Amino acid sequence: MFRSIREILSSKPWLPVVLLVAVFLTAWFCFIRIALANQPPTVPLEPPSAAVP
Repeated sequence: MFRSIREILSSKPWLPVVLLVAVFLTAWFCFIRIALANQPPTVPLEPPSAAVP
């Protein structure tokens, strides 16, 4: 009834690859959400002034 992990992985060798891709995409999604939530404040830029001779 119960199959061992070794039997499951040997019958479905693509399963670890799919799981790793899912973990990778989830990590990137979380990283981007955290980065967007903690953006540094924007600094207003002044227009360039005329060069001083």
